[in-house]
Amino acid sequence: MTTMIDSWEQGFRERLNKIAPGILDDPVVAFAKLAPEQQDTLLRSLLGYSCYAQSMRPLTRGPEVIRSLPREWVLQNIERVSALLEENDYVYTRKLELYKSLGDDALLGRAVAEGLKSENADIREIALDWETP
Repeated sequence: MTTMIDSWEQGFRERLNKIAPGILDDPVVAFAKLAPEQQDTLLRSLLGYSCYAQSMRPLTRGPEVIRSLPREWVLQNIERVSALLEENDYVYTRKLELYKSLGDDALLGRAVAEGLKSENADIREIALDWETP
């Protein structure tokens, strides 16, 4: 019997395999085979799971896969690719959580500083919360 989680995971796997065949089985090898625009497409898709989702499964699987990609590439490209996200307070919070999970204080600090300058008062408030230890 297939559970809802198994069904979701199967769909997740199928969607990612269309972008990057084998990415969940051997992320480093599969990622290396991608053209730069495919790498960006993959990261954009994973950011969608990481930042837009409303349930725990995609909110955890997106970041898990991002963390399995080559770290230097992720750190060099995530800000550029995530700049394309339509940001509201929910998405901004998820982005900060993802950045924190990547373990790069400078990346997180830049995102907080950017949020402090936002025109959106809710985003500024969240950034202020993250700025204060």
